Amino acid sequence: MPPAQSPRGFFGKLFDFSFETFITPSIIKVLFILILVVMFAGYGMVRYRYEHRTATATFAAGGASARILQVDNYTMRERFEAIPRVLPF
Repeated sequence: MPPAQSPRGFFGKLFDFSFETFITPSIIKVLFILILVVMFAGYGMVRYRYEHRTATATFAAGGASARILQVDNYTMRERFEAIPRVLPF
């Protein structure tokens, strides 16, 4: 008698009550990547706020204006034209 085929998809592994395959390794891989993305985004936000606060304090004390304090106004066309240059990163 041939062995039973093991479920291969996500839901197949999720509802495998014979415990031939496990869903945990699949979930851990995705969870690890999501945690890294969230940590990187969080660091970026914290660092940006720190740099902006420092530049604002320096400018208020009579120092030079930093690039981070300048406001840029782009049209929608300019934003879409910038996508191919930014997307690889």
